[in-house]
Amino acid sequence: QGAPIRIGFQLHRTGIGASYGRWYERTAVAALKVINDGGGIAGRPVEIVFEDDGTDPKRGAEVVDKLTLSAGSDVVMG
Repeated sequence: QGAPIRIGFQLHRTGIGASYGRWYERTAVAALKVINDGGGIAGRPVEIVFEDDGTDPKRGAEVVDKLTLSAGSDVVMG
C-alpha cells in the first residue's frame, strides 16, 4: 500500500460546457469508486482533484499548471 495516485481532472463546472462537466465529474467519481473498491492501481488508492476551467481555454492552461504544480497531480486529464 503506497501513497495515493493523484489524478488532476480539468473540467467544466461553469461556463457554456457546465452541463457536460457535471456528467464528466459524476462518471469519474463512479469510476474512482470501482477502482478503489477493487484495490486501487497496483495496490495504491487513487484520488481525483477536480478543477473548474470555466469552459475557457485560457483558464484551462492555468488549471493544468495548478494541478501539476500546486496540487501535486501525477497525471492530468480533461
